[in-house]
Amino acid sequence: MLSHDAKYNEKEQYFKKVFKSLSQREIKYIQSFLRESVGEKFVIESDINLKNSLIRKLLDVRDAKELVEAGLSEMPLNLIAEKHFKWLENNLRAQLFTMDILGKMTPPRYIQLEGINDDLMEKIQWYFDSIPSSRNVHVDRKIEILNSIASLWINIERLNNCSKWLKSRDIKQMEWTENYLKSKGVLIRNNLDPINYESKRALILASIDTMNTGLGAMHLLEQRDLKNVSRRSHHEELFIDKMKRAWSQQKYRNAGKTKKPYHLPLTKETKSRLEKMSEVQGLAETAMLDMLINRFYDLDYLDSNGKDLY
Repeated sequence: MLSHDAKYNEKEQYFKKVFKSLSQREIKYIQSFLRESVGEKFVIESDINLKNSLIRKLLDVRDAKELVEAGLSEMPLNLIAEKHFKWLENNLRAQLFTMDILGKMTPPRYIQLEGINDDLMEKIQWYFDSIPSSRNVHVDRKIEILNSIASLWINIERLNNCSKWLKSRDIKQMEWTENYLKSKGVLIRNNLDPINYESKRALILASIDTMNTGLGAMHLLEQRDLKNVSRRSHHEELFIDKMKRAWSQQKYRNAGKTKKPYHLPLTKETKSRLEKMSEVQGLAETAMLDMLINRFYDLDYLDSNGKDLY
């Protein structure tokens, strides 16, 4: 008969061998399964050295091997394969969009997304991984939900006409737009590095992407009515247009004395139209011309990242 220490050593070697081939994500799933099966004993605060912490706790559980084997057999029924997350890789804008959608999903989210870690991909995966199997939400349903969000994202990204407008190298425009969205309560809550302007641009665009994804949109998403959920409302179109006009006015005010005088001969009809447009917009004629030229330039002379095409 094996001694107490020998039994411990045998169990430890067994679990090291079993866990060796598992990813960090799979280890976290086993931990979650054990917490659901056994209780608070398997609450582990930190993911650092999770594998070793889990093994130490398992050594004191009588049916540890059977529990781990049960978790391993259930894992394929609950974990979405990595290939279904490919569209999110290296796409912070899509990740922020997905996080916002998951925060609005009904029934209410199963976990708090904040405070898990700073990796959005891990947060998104953990959202799906941590849905208890007792809720009868198995992997096929999870894939269905994730694919619906992917389709929604593709449709909304295609309709979002702010990518050209928000220039990747215009720091002043990004800071102004971020503050504008924040003042209107539209900016997604985040813990991103404020100095990283690539992240800032992704955050701004994702915030605009998610403007129409409220509770009503979530109902349409669950009904797979992607055509209607991804269509911008008249209110949202007005909001975006107003934001763009406000930025044009801000640029005109900022330019101040740096403007150079030009004489541009216009036909009477064009001059009359310019006067009418300026009056309706509440701008000086020079500011109106500035806005028109820059808007047309943004649409036809810049790529989706705000860089010059010609």
